[in-house]
Amino acid sequence: MTPMISYSAEVTNSWVQNAPSVRNLAALLGVSPPFGLSAVIDRLHMVERVVVESDINTEDGAPINGHVTFELKSDGSYVFSGYMRATGVPSYHYGLQAWVTTSDGAVIAAQRVGDVYGTDTPGPRQDDWSEPGANMGIKLYWRSLRDNRSIGFHMDAGISGVLGTLSDVLTFALKGIAANRVLGPAGWIVLIGTELADMHVRIGTPDILGGIVVAGGTLLIVGPFGMVPAVVAGAVTAELINVRHRAMSVEERNFADRVFNGTVDFNRVTLTNMSQHGRKFTILCLPIMPSERSADVDRRAK
Repeated sequence: MTPMISYSAEVTNSWVQNAPSVRNLAALLGVSPPFGLSAVIDRLHMVERVVVESDINTEDGAPINGHVTFELKSDGSYVFSGYMRATGVPSYHYGLQAWVTTSDGAVIAAQRVGDVYGTDTPGPRQDDWSEPGANMGIKLYWRSLRDNRSIGFHMDAGISGVLGTLSDVLTFALKGIAANRVLGPAGWIVLIGTELADMHVRIGTPDILGGIVVAGGTLLIVGPFGMVPAVVAGAVTAELINVRHRAMSVEERNFADRVFNGTVDFNRVTLTNMSQHGRKFTILCLPIMPSERSADVDRRAK
């Protein structure tokens, strides 16, 4: 006996997320009539793939160049790959951020830091990388990714030192990603690649507090998909450098638990002195869905 197909469940669990009718879904997926529900669902199960790539060249003609490629799939998987190469005498310590911008303003971003050697120093001229992974933010934004996307990059060659601390990596990433992008209604920056993908579980430096990041003059909220400028999420403060924070006291936990009755992990709650227009507020760090508008996000953050 053929199992019954739940149209609503299939759509909800896919990258499509919502479709008012089988006919509209078939048109979205490119299924030509005549068609049955099974044929449309079979097409929905197919993993789609886009490849976005760009050559990397310096504006001043410095003897270092390369190439970067994003291979993105509708199930959330990806491969971030590329190379950088020294083509002359000098050697370089370089930092590269690259991003794919979607039609609704979200950004898929990655970063690579490495060394390439010219004829002045023994060592490999070329640094190659290939970093596979998965981020469900790609699946959430697939509908806009498949329709329209563009690629951009920011590269510093000759930067000194190694970006070892999380604060350094974040500040450098902001310079190339957040500072160079004008985010649309979605606002979310999906972080992929080995240097940025697990940012939300590596928080631990003094200027990074409980999922809220102050770096490069920008206030960010970090979550499992990436980071979002707090102004998009509804959190605004004029004194970023004076942000203070602490964990909840035992008395505060006991008082709050009278309301939440064991449903909140207070170890994940951070109290700050931030305010919005003189009012206190609460930030719920959830991914911003592509269909939401900034006004909806702002209301939810309050």
